[in-house]
Amino acid sequence: MGLPFADPLKRTIEYRIHESTLDPERVSHWIRVCLGLVENADTVPRVEFEAFLREHIGDPPDEFDLVVVLLTLGLGEEAVYYALRELRKGIAAGP
Repeated sequence: MGLPFADPLKRTIEYRIHESTLDPERVSHWIRVCLGLVENADTVPRVEFEAFLREHIGDPPDEFDLVVVLLTLGLGEEAVYYALRELRKGIAAGP
């Protein structure tokens, strides 16, 4: 039996970045992030994606964090949600 894809690359996605939650709002935003990642992976030409990765592979997290990635992918609502969430975490942690 042959491979299901002409290209023998592994075509899997693993999501391990989000902690467990049953909060409906958090689950909803995370689902939209996952869908946005898959939609972008399906629509952006491979050459463009590779160029994007090469351009940003060495960027430190404080310059190219989750919010920047989400904005780059056109996921503005999720970018705002996660930016506010991080801000609230920082305020709760205090000085």
